[in-house]
Amino acid sequence: MKKKILVLIGFIALVSSGCSEKSGVYASGSGTYSITNQAATGLSGKQDIRTNAYKEAAVYCRQKGKDFKVIKMDENEGPYILGKYPRVTLQFRCI
Repeated sequence: MKKKILVLIGFIALVSSGCSEKSGVYASGSGTYSITNQAATGLSGKQDIRTNAYKEAAVYCRQKGKDFKVIKMDENEGPYILGKYPRVTLQFRCI
């Protein structure tokens, strides 16, 4: 019985860790852009969504033939309960 419960918990954590909401790149004025990513649960932490934001910014600027420079990274703090899930907002500029 314990083994089944552990397998179920592991499966739920694995499935939910890859899920997130992404804003896409949006202009935030004065030649800067922003990306906001939020995890679908409080179990996954911020590392994956942070990494995905950096990758998305790099791809966006690369399509313009430029590199990206981080201006600011905002991250919400825990506890991650009741709909308050890990979220990061990356503000950047293509240079």
